[in-house]
Amino acid sequence: MNIVIISDFTSRELFIVEKIIAEYPSAVVVQPVSGLQKTENKSNKKHSLKQFINRITWKIHRLLWDRKFYPDKNFPEIKNNLFIPFSILNRPEGIRIFSDLAPDVIITCRAPLLCKDLIQIPEIAAVNIHFGLSPNYRGNDTLFWPLYYKDYSHLGGCIHHITPGIDTGNILAEVYPPLGAYDGEIAVDYNTTVLLAEAAVQYLKATERAGTRLPGKPQKEKGRNFNLSDRSFGKSLSYLMKRSVGLSLPPKRQGKIVTHFMPSD
Repeated sequence: MNIVIISDFTSRELFIVEKIIAEYPSAVVVQPVSGLQKTENKSNKKHSLKQFINRITWKIHRLLWDRKFYPDKNFPEIKNNLFIPFSILNRPEGIRIFSDLAPDVIITCRAPLLCKDLIQIPEIAAVNIHFGLSPNYRGNDTLFWPLYYKDYSHLGGCIHHITPGIDTGNILAEVYPPLGAYDGEIAVDYNTTVLLAEAAVQYLKATERAGTRLPGKPQKEKGRNFNLSDRSFGKSLSYLMKRSVGLSLPPKRQGKIVTHFMPSD
Protein backbone atom coordinates (compact mmCIF):
# COMPACT_ATOMS: atom_id res chain seq x y z
CA MET A 1 0.00 0.00 0.00
CA ASN A 2 1.41 3.37 -1.06
CA ILE A 3 1.32 5.88 1.79
CA VAL A 4 2.17 9.57 1.56
CA ILE A 5 2.49 11.58 4.77
CA ILE A 6 2.31 15.38 4.69
CA SER A 7 3.74 17.04 7.76
CA ASP A 8 5.54 20.20 8.78
CA PHE A 9 6.52 18.20 11.81
CA THR A 10 7.84 18.96 15.24
CA SER A 11 9.20 16.14 17.41
CA ARG A 12 5.59 15.31 18.33
CA GLU A 13 4.62 14.58 14.72
CA LEU A 14 8.01 13.00 14.05
CA PHE A 15 7.21 10.41 16.73
CA ILE A 16 4.04 9.40 14.86
CA VAL A 17 5.77 9.39 11.47
CA GLU A 18 8.49 7.16 12.91
CA LYS A 19 5.92 4.60 14.11
CA ILE A 20 4.15 4.55 10.74
CA ILE A 21 7.40 4.13 8.82
CA ALA A 22 8.41 1.27 11.12
CA GLU A 23 5.39 -0.63 9.75
CA TYR A 24 5.45 0.86 6.23
CA PRO A 25 9.09 1.60 5.32
CA SER A 26 8.23 2.70 1.77
CA ALA A 27 5.98 5.54 2.99
CA VAL A 28 6.96 8.94 1.56
CA VAL A 29 7.04 11.96 3.85
CA VAL A 30 6.34 15.29 2.16
CA GLN A 31 7.36 18.35 4.16
CA PRO A 32 6.12 21.76 2.94
CA VAL A 33 8.73 24.48 3.32
CA SER A 34 8.16 28.22 3.21
CA GLY A 35 10.04 30.37 0.74
CA LEU A 36 8.31 33.57 1.78
CA GLN A 37 10.16 36.30 3.62
CA LYS A 38 8.63 37.30 6.93
CA THR A 39 7.51 40.89 7.26
CA GLU A 40 6.75 42.88 10.38
CA ASN A 41 3.93 45.34 10.81
CA LYS A 42 5.76 48.17 12.55
CA SER A 43 2.68 50.35 12.51
CA ASN A 44 0.99 48.11 15.08
CA LYS A 45 3.34 47.67 18.03
CA LYS A 46 0.72 45.85 20.13
CA HIS A 47 0.16 43.33 17.38
CA SER A 48 3.93 42.89 16.89
CA LEU A 49 4.45 42.36 20.63
CA LYS A 50 1.74 39.70 20.69
CA GLN A 51 3.36 37.94 17.73
CA PHE A 52 6.73 38.07 19.48
CA ILE A 53 5.31 36.55 22.68
CA ASN A 54 3.55 33.83 20.68
CA ARG A 55 6.77 32.97 18.85
CA ILE A 56 8.72 32.70 22.12
CA THR A 57 5.97 30.58 23.69
CA TRP A 58 5.92 28.30 20.65
CA LYS A 59 9.71 27.87 20.72
CA ILE A 60 9.60 26.95 24.42
CA HIS A 61 6.82 24.46 23.70
CA ARG A 62 8.83 22.84 20.91
CA LEU A 63 11.88 22.60 23.17
CA LEU A 64 9.80 20.86 25.85
CA TRP A 65 8.44 18.46 23.22
CA ASP A 66 11.98 17.65 22.06
CA ARG A 67 13.02 16.80 25.62
CA LYS A 68 9.92 14.69 26.21
CA PHE A 69 9.90 12.70 22.95
CA TYR A 70 13.64 12.43 22.31
CA PRO A 71 15.45 13.11 25.61
CA ASP A 72 18.73 11.79 24.21
CA LYS A 73 18.38 14.09 21.15
CA ASN A 74 18.62 11.02 18.91
CA PHE A 75 16.11 12.16 16.32
CA PRO A 76 15.28 9.49 13.71
CA GLU A 77 16.32 10.06 10.10
CA ILE A 78 13.47 10.05 7.59
CA LYS A 79 14.87 8.54 4.39
CA ASN A 80 11.96 9.03 1.99
CA ASN A 81 11.65 12.74 2.72
CA LEU A 82 10.47 15.10 -0.02
CA PHE A 83 10.56 18.88 0.46
CA ILE A 84 8.21 21.02 -1.62
CA PRO A 85 7.52 24.77 -1.40
CA PHE A 86 4.45 25.60 0.62
CA SER A 87 3.38 28.01 -2.11
CA ILE A 88 2.81 25.22 -4.68
CA LEU A 89 1.20 22.63 -2.38
CA ASN A 90 -2.35 23.28 -3.58
CA ARG A 91 -1.42 24.48 -7.05
CA PRO A 92 -1.15 22.46 -10.29
CA GLU A 93 2.60 21.90 -9.75
CA GLY A 94 2.00 20.40 -6.31
CA ILE A 95 -0.99 18.37 -7.43
CA ARG A 96 1.16 16.83 -10.21
CA ILE A 97 3.81 15.85 -7.65
CA PHE A 98 1.25 14.03 -5.51
CA SER A 99 -0.38 12.44 -8.56
CA ASP A 100 3.00 11.04 -9.60
CA LEU A 101 3.45 9.54 -6.13
CA ALA A 102 0.20 7.58 -6.74
CA PRO A 103 -0.78 7.23 -3.06
CA ASP A 104 -3.40 4.83 -1.82
CA VAL A 105 -3.63 6.85 1.39
CA ILE A 106 -2.57 10.41 2.18
CA ILE A 107 -2.04 11.18 5.86
CA THR A 108 -1.65 14.72 7.15
CA CYS A 109 -0.25 15.52 10.58
CA ARG A 110 0.36 19.20 11.30
CA ALA A 111 -0.04 20.21 7.67
CA PRO A 112 -1.67 23.01 5.67
CA LEU A 113 -5.28 22.62 4.53
CA LEU A 114 -5.49 20.64 1.30
CA CYS A 115 -7.50 21.72 -1.72
CA LYS A 116 -10.29 19.55 -3.12
CA ASP A 117 -8.20 18.34 -6.07
CA LEU A 118 -5.43 17.15 -3.74
CA ILE A 119 -7.86 15.42 -1.38
CA GLN A 120 -9.22 13.39 -4.29
CA ILE A 121 -5.83 12.09 -5.44
CA PRO A 122 -5.40 9.03 -3.17
CA GLU A 123 -6.95 5.81 -4.42
CA ILE A 124 -8.48 5.01 -1.03
CA ALA A 125 -8.59 7.98 1.35
CA ALA A 126 -7.04 11.18 2.66
CA VAL A 127 -7.01 11.34 6.45
CA ASN A 128 -5.79 13.73 9.12
CA ILE A 129 -4.24 13.03 12.53
CA HIS A 130 -5.67 15.69 14.80
CA PHE A 131 -4.51 16.59 18.31
CA GLY A 132 -8.00 17.26 19.59
CA LEU A 133 -11.39 15.58 19.71
CA SER A 134 -13.56 16.83 16.88
CA PRO A 135 -16.09 18.33 16.59
CA ASN A 136 -15.76 19.81 20.10
CA TYR A 137 -12.19 20.99 19.56
CA ARG A 138 -11.23 21.73 15.97
CA GLY A 139 -8.36 23.88 14.75
CA ASN A 140 -5.36 24.85 16.89
CA ASP A 141 -4.18 24.26 20.48
CA THR A 142 -6.94 21.70 20.88
CA LEU A 143 -5.26 19.86 23.74
CA PHE A 144 -4.79 23.09 25.66
CA TRP A 145 -8.42 24.25 25.49
CA PRO A 146 -10.06 21.23 27.20
CA LEU A 147 -7.42 21.58 29.92
CA TYR A 148 -8.18 25.29 30.21
CA TYR A 149 -11.94 24.67 30.39
CA LYS A 150 -11.49 21.53 32.54
CA ASP A 151 -13.45 19.60 29.89
CA TYR A 152 -11.54 16.38 30.49
CA SER A 153 -14.13 14.11 28.86
CA HIS A 154 -13.26 15.77 25.54
CA LEU A 155 -9.49 15.71 26.04
CA GLY A 156 -7.75 13.61 23.41
CA GLY A 157 -7.10 13.23 19.69
CA CYS A 158 -8.65 11.70 16.62
CA ILE A 159 -8.09 10.48 13.09
CA HIS A 160 -10.63 11.64 10.53
CA HIS A 161 -11.27 11.82 6.81
CA ILE A 162 -10.15 15.06 5.21
CA THR A 163 -12.90 17.24 3.77
CA PRO A 164 -12.82 20.86 2.53
CA GLY A 165 -13.77 21.98 6.06
CA ILE A 166 -11.45 22.19 9.10
CA ASP A 167 -11.38 18.86 10.99
CA THR A 168 -14.96 18.04 9.89
CA GLY A 169 -14.63 14.65 8.15
CA ASN A 170 -15.89 11.30 9.42
CA ILE A 171 -14.09 10.12 12.56
CA LEU A 172 -12.05 6.94 12.11
CA ALA A 173 -10.56 6.71 15.59
CA GLU A 174 -10.60 8.61 18.88
CA VAL A 175 -7.91 8.41 21.54
CA TYR A 176 -8.26 9.35 25.20
CA PRO A 177 -4.86 9.66 26.90
CA PRO A 178 -4.28 8.33 30.40
CA LEU A 179 -4.37 11.10 32.97
CA GLY A 180 -2.60 11.54 36.25
CA ALA A 181 -3.58 14.09 38.87
CA TYR A 182 -0.58 16.31 38.13
CA ASP A 183 -0.41 15.88 34.34
CA GLY A 184 0.00 19.15 32.45
CA GLU A 185 -0.07 20.02 28.78
CA ILE A 186 3.26 18.38 27.88
CA ALA A 187 2.33 15.08 29.56
CA VAL A 188 -1.06 15.13 27.83
CA ASP A 189 0.68 15.90 24.51
CA TYR A 190 2.98 12.92 24.92
CA ASN A 191 0.32 10.43 26.01
CA THR A 192 -2.04 11.54 23.25
CA THR A 193 0.73 11.22 20.66
CA VAL A 194 1.57 7.67 21.71
CA LEU A 195 -2.05 6.60 21.31
CA LEU A 196 -2.49 8.48 18.01
CA ALA A 197 0.56 6.69 16.59
CA GLU A 198 -0.91 3.33 17.63
CA ALA A 199 -4.34 4.25 16.23
CA ALA A 200 -2.80 5.40 12.92
CA VAL A 201 -1.06 2.05 12.44
CA GLN A 202 -4.28 0.22 13.34
CA TYR A 203 -6.19 2.27 10.78
CA LEU A 204 -3.63 1.63 8.03
CA LYS A 205 -3.61 -2.11 8.69
CA ALA A 206 -7.42 -2.20 8.66
CA THR A 207 -7.45 -0.25 5.39
CA GLU A 208 -4.86 -2.57 3.87
CA ARG A 209 -6.96 -5.60 4.80
CA ALA A 210 -10.16 -4.05 3.46
CA GLY A 211 -8.56 -2.61 0.34
CA THR A 212 -11.16 0.14 0.31
CA ARG A 213 -12.23 3.33 2.05
CA LEU A 214 -13.39 2.74 5.63
CA PRO A 215 -16.52 4.78 6.43
CA GLY A 216 -15.91 6.10 9.93
CA LYS A 217 -18.40 7.97 12.14
CA PRO A 218 -20.01 11.18 10.83
CA GLN A 219 -19.63 14.33 12.89
CA LYS A 220 -23.19 15.39 13.66
CA GLU A 221 -22.39 18.61 15.50
CA LYS A 222 -20.57 21.73 14.35
CA GLY A 223 -18.49 22.11 17.49
CA ARG A 224 -15.96 24.92 17.68
CA ASN A 225 -12.93 25.86 15.63
CA PHE A 226 -10.09 27.46 17.61
CA ASN A 227 -7.67 29.84 15.90
CA LEU A 228 -4.04 30.36 16.90
CA SER A 229 -4.91 33.88 18.02
CA ASP A 230 -7.49 32.58 20.51
CA ARG A 231 -4.74 31.42 22.84
CA SER A 232 -3.21 34.51 24.41
CA PHE A 233 -0.27 34.66 26.79
CA GLY A 234 -2.74 35.69 29.51
CA LYS A 235 -4.83 32.53 29.04
CA SER A 236 -1.74 30.33 29.12
CA LEU A 237 -0.53 32.06 32.27
CA SER A 238 -3.97 31.77 33.87
CA TYR A 239 -4.02 28.02 33.25
CA LEU A 240 -0.51 27.56 34.67
CA MET A 241 -1.34 29.59 37.80
CA LYS A 242 -4.54 27.63 38.45
CA ARG A 243 -2.69 24.36 37.95
CA SER A 244 0.10 25.43 40.32
CA VAL A 245 -2.38 25.96 43.15
CA GLY A 246 -4.34 22.78 42.41
CA LEU A 247 -7.39 24.34 40.72
CA SER A 248 -6.87 22.73 37.28
CA LEU A 249 -5.78 19.18 38.03
CA PRO A 250 -7.29 16.45 35.81
CA PRO A 251 -8.97 13.35 37.25
CA LYS A 252 -7.08 10.07 37.02
CA ARG A 253 -8.11 7.78 34.18
CA GLN A 254 -6.85 4.96 31.98
CA GLY A 255 -6.05 5.64 28.34
CA LYS A 256 -8.03 4.08 25.50
CA ILE A 257 -8.46 3.97 21.73
CA VAL A 258 -11.95 3.89 20.22
CA THR A 259 -12.11 2.90 16.53
CA HIS A 260 -14.82 3.54 13.97
CA PHE A 261 -13.26 1.67 11.08
CA MET A 262 -16.36 -0.33 10.24
CA PRO A 263 -20.12 0.29 10.65
CA SER A 264 -20.21 -2.34 13.42
CA ASP A 265 -17.48 -0.63 15.48
